[in-house]
Amino acid sequence: DFTIASGAKLNLTPTSDVHFANGTGVVIGHTAQITGSSAAELQVLGVNGADSNIMLARFSDSSAAPALQFVKSRHGTIGSQAIVEDNDAIGVLLFLPDDGADYATIAARIDVEVDDVSPEAGGVGAAFVFSQMPGGGTTAAQETMRIDQGGNVGIGAAPSNKLHVSGVIRSAKSDNASLYALLNYNQLKGIGGTLHFNYDEAQDITMFGGGDSGRRLEVGANDLGADVKFFGDTAGDYVLWDSSDDQLELVSTDDNVSIYTIRDENTSAGDTNLSILSYHDEGGSAKFAGSFNIDTSANNT
Repeated sequence: DFTIASGAKLNLTPTSDVHFANGTGVVIGHTAQITGSSAAELQVLGVNGADSNIMLARFSDSSAAPALQFVKSRHGTIGSQAIVEDNDAIGVLLFLPDDGADYATIAARIDVEVDDVSPEAGGVGAAFVFSQMPGGGTTAAQETMRIDQGGNVGIGAAPSNKLHVSGVIRSAKSDNASLYALLNYNQLKGIGGTLHFNYDEAQDITMFGGGDSGRRLEVGANDLGADVKFFGDTAGDYVLWDSSDDQLELVSTDDNVSIYTIRDENTSAGDTNLSILSYHDEGGSAKFAGSFNIDTSANNT
């Protein structure tokens, strides 16, 4: 062993590379290695900010920066090549808090792994994987977010779109400024469950189809065969788009009389009649069913 006593100084001015044999460690700041998830050969150990930091710096008149490199090979001989395979770990950052027993508990980790079923020379797809311990127990760190080789982000799910979330998404602002959610048809198509728009303040929620008059918002124009309901409250009367009959219905959930306003805004000469179908179902039987037409060409009321 070679140890430099506290307060002593050692200057090395080698004329060639300095090599340490495999299996031997270099410890800076202490007299022995400590063990975390493993006993790392190179350790920097300290008791304050300065002596527990590692700095990489590059001074050059260029845009290049210093780099921390992780190399992974499937060959068992150092310096030899054997191509990696899909799901192989390339590099890992581990975060190890003292749990009162040792330093081996991995509370969080960031992995970079091969995300490529056919890696080749000069081309290996990679994914970032973020994992955390949930707390409140000894469950190992679980994957919580992934960015795959296509740039798709998955939170609680393996991503199949640019953003794929399993669970509730909430967007909130502390002021009354507008909050926009930009979603296209392909992003919404096939979503299961419920899409909620909630706002805690006494403000309106506005949904619009685009930034000019040539665009529109279509609700119910889908190939899912699902009905669309518009509620004025969490329950009670509602407007229903019945996909089976391809018609818009005004539905009352009680026996009280509900008043609805129906307006025909089509001003073309060929469409001057407004048709209304009235149907009330009580106990499985029709209490009234019928239809009537209003001729709007003469401004009849």
